[in-house]
Amino acid sequence: AAAADAQFVYAISSTTIARCDRVTGKELATSTGPAEHLNSGFLWNGKLYCAHSNYPKKPHQSDIRVLDPDTMKLDVFHIFKDPPGSLTWAVRRGEHWWCHFAHYGKDNAQSVLIQYADPWKEIARWTYPPELVAEWGAYSLSGGLWLGDDLLATGHDKRLLYRLKVPEKGKV
Repeated sequence: AAAADAQFVYAISSTTIARCDRVTGKELATSTGPAEHLNSGFLWNGKLYCAHSNYPKKPHQSDIRVLDPDTMKLDVFHIFKDPPGSLTWAVRRGEHWWCHFAHYGKDNAQSVLIQYADPWKEIARWTYPPELVAEWGAYSLSGGLWLGDDLLATGHDKRLLYRLKVPEKGKV
């Protein structure tokens, strides 16, 4: 995964985050702190928040790790108790966190989008339309970001950007 601000690009692997100069691409620093499976990154209030899981292990364990770009220290920000899948992305929109928990293979229709209010109170949950799930093959969504009222999401293996709408009524 990757995230960028005006000065740097953050290249995110499963276990490490590299801060690179946006102009030259030169690697300037790497993260310290444990990580097993970082999935995506979201810059908010000067910090890089990364979805993290124990994928492909079960039972699922998911949390959000936060990177301080000044120190490059990676710490646990929030742990999800009994998560409903492997967290692949978490983004902030207004006063809420939006998180996608993935399932794979024959279980990928169990993937869910959850909206959380502070302090991590679940306020809504949605599944995805069967035709979208079929489009994923054996995978799920990998990244997500809000653009106005559209939720833009990427899959794991196809070079596609899905434009999703959260329904006013209903849970799909």
